[in-house]
Amino acid sequence: MKKFRSASVGLIYRKELLDIVRDRRTLVSMILIPLLIFPIIFMGFSSLAMKQMEKLESKNYAVGVKNAENWIEISSPLKDMEQLTILEVGEPVDTLRSRVADGILKAAVIFPDARMRSGDGHESPEIIMYLDESSEESQIVARKIREKLREMKDTLISRSLREINVSESILTPFALSEENVATEEQMTGMILGMLLPYMMIILTLTGGMYPAMDLAAGEKERSTLETLLVTPVGRMEIVLGKFFTVLTTSLVTAMMSLLSMALVIGFGLTSIMSSEATGMSFSINPLYLLLALAMMIPLAALFSSLLLTVSVFAKSTREAQSYSSPLLVVTILPAMMSMLPGATLTSKEVWIPIVNIALAMKDILAGQPDFGNIMIVLLATTIYAFFGIFVTMKVFQKENVLFRV
Repeated sequence: MKKFRSASVGLIYRKELLDIVRDRRTLVSMILIPLLIFPIIFMGFSSLAMKQMEKLESKNYAVGVKNAENWIEISSPLKDMEQLTILEVGEPVDTLRSRVADGILKAAVIFPDARMRSGDGHESPEIIMYLDESSEESQIVARKIREKLREMKDTLISRSLREINVSESILTPFALSEENVATEEQMTGMILGMLLPYMMIILTLTGGMYPAMDLAAGEKERSTLETLLVTPVGRMEIVLGKFFTVLTTSLVTAMMSLLSMALVIGFGLTSIMSSEATGMSFSINPLYLLLALAMMIPLAALFSSLLLTVSVFAKSTREAQSYSSPLLVVTILPAMMSMLPGATLTSKEVWIPIVNIALAMKDILAGQPDFGNIMIVLLATTIYAFFGIFVTMKVFQKENVLFRV
């Protein structure tokens, strides 16, 4: 039995890492995609969404109005609204509904007829507006009409109160003011805590996927694994060297994704959210970012061991990819736990793989870390990672797996 030597692990690690650096496909998935593609996607999509919304807001829309002649005081201001073409129609209500549903009209406003208006005064007449909530254009038109009608209602109320010599303050017996006690770091962390854990978990997995497939199935496919096995290096040293290589690529991808999100926040979302309209700016504690990154280390180790174990069963990289894809699918759902409203890390979730990391990172970024639970999460994930490495070593000891054809 060959004696274990840590120097051999370092030798295998440097050799495999050098091969990884020479592989353009791995470099693209490990560095280029998280560092450049995601900021471009986020910033490009935000810019495109704003331009599209401005385009929709500036378009002219047709709105049908029925019985407007009975309500000149209210219907006239609607005709003066920009981007709205008011069409007075005498068609039945069902026909107007169909026109809105078909998109011919973006909205229809039905005023009460004269008989409804001349009631006893005990009931307020009802104005009905038809809209298509599945259409963004119809929603924009309905919002504009709703705001104008609300403005006219306030005007009529104020005038009626003045006629009877009653102060408008009777309508507001008290005022309510709100003050946000959350700091800018907490507000930023709330937003980051919902999205960043999911992205980092998925990218950490995918960052180690291609290296693991290449170091296991790829070497079998190129018939270089046999050469490595006959060298004076033990199986354990080979496994650990390959494991640390995959772990390195996973952690680099996690760091790149974290840096990518920092770029998005610093140069993209800040310009959008830090406007005078929102009064919101972005700030984050760097120590919390480092702690969130530290949470990924044991998870990356777990992913690396699983990917190596799965890949070594495959005869080719294509087959390894088909074996690794279900692992990505299984990871997505627990990683999305950080996006659930009100989801926090409790004593029940600290032992659930992936879920515990997602919720722990969410609490950390939100500025509300429970260090007791976080330590348990680190311990639990480390145990799972060591177990994964143990399984990987056992698999590499099986000749029928290594030389499967």
